[in-house]
Amino acid sequence: MSDSLLVTLRHEDLRFGLAPDIEPPREPMPQFLYLLVDYPILIAGPIVFFAGLALWSQSRTAWVAAAVWVIYLAYELGMHAGVLCSDDACTKRTPLYFVYPLLALLSLVALVQGYVHIRDKRRRERRRAI
Repeated sequence: MSDSLLVTLRHEDLRFGLAPDIEPPREPMPQFLYLLVDYPILIAGPIVFFAGLALWSQSRTAWVAAAVWVIYLAYELGMHAGVLCSDDACTKRTPLYFVYPLLALLSLVALVQGYVHIRDKRRRERRRAI
């Protein structure tokens, strides 16, 4: 059996959970960064959180953050299904060097703006009550 066929078979076994003891080759990134790659269902948490924040605070930035998290979820599901990549490219996640900081920055901005919207809304309500 050739080496490339063996690597392909191992990758296919990994994708379907048949060989849990074999790790796919990954780029040198800290292991915790692969949490959302390995378990894309966890991405639903930020989506629900930012959608709730957007409804509560009326913040457009929170809606944008929720939409970007939805796009990232679609990307991860596409990568897991093999739709957005070929066999070898499914384990290479170089775009995450750009995507994770972008998601972090956008999430932070949405949190701050959501807080400011809620704080200002409460101040206006207090002034009306006086």
